[in-house]
Amino acid sequence: MSRWPILVFVFTASVHLWAGAWVPRPKQIYFKIAYNDLSADEQFNAGGDKVKQDEFIDRNVQGYLELGLPHNIGLTASLAYKNIERVANPRLDNSGFGDLELGLRKLIWQGSGVFSAGLTVKLPFLYDRDDAFPLGNGQEDFELKVLYGRGFSNFYYGLEGGYRWRTDEPSDEWRYLLELGGSWEAWSWRSKLDGIESAKNGELGEDPTNPALFREFDSLKVELTAAYHPTARLGMEFTYTHPLSGRNTLAADQFQLGFVFQH
Repeated sequence: MSRWPILVFVFTASVHLWAGAWVPRPKQIYFKIAYNDLSADEQFNAGGDKVKQDEFIDRNVQGYLELGLPHNIGLTASLAYKNIERVANPRLDNSGFGDLELGLRKLIWQGSGVFSAGLTVKLPFLYDRDDAFPLGNGQEDFELKVLYGRGFSNFYYGLEGGYRWRTDEPSDEWRYLLELGGSWEAWSWRSKLDGIESAKNGELGEDPTNPALFREFDSLKVELTAAYHPTARLGMEFTYTHPLSGRNTLAADQFQLGFVFQH
């Protein structure tokens, strides 16, 4: 059998495996290290219109791990080392680790599609919450969500919906996501429509020095990814994220280059 049919099978399986609702088998590993580049000189104001702001730059290196555990459970972990800057007078900048996110995903049912449920915790313990230009908003988040996915040979789609409780002043959030993806030979692709709606129960105060940390915001983004997998274990991804609409949030494009190991 030639190399390419084998790769078609492997990558079709991996597209399903590492997409939202699917849970990895015990001891299966997915790890991605990625460079992210975000620059914005506009934001969506409280009325949803784009307005000018001081340029904000966030360049970071992010690690993401997914590990299969017994009993149809997947463990996730995400952490980024960030360099942020606000081109203002005076200039503001900071660098260091941001929020740590840990999660569990449990397979609930599998038939023609897949249902699972997830719990994510965001922890702000790796930076100074009281910094004049903080790397995070300094409070814990807890998110519950349900996920559904279905695959068709080399194509899949997924739906997610959840609620994030944010401690202290920030507003809680309703979150939703639609994902489509597929694979062809050594290539795979995915697209996401990612939305956040504020629950409007936060305590509003002065605008933050870090414009990525508004206490109450809405956001709708589209994310497009193309990936190349030269072997069954290694891959490279390029992701472009574009904001479609929002309120009290950055109007910023983001570019990501990622390298993947899976086993």
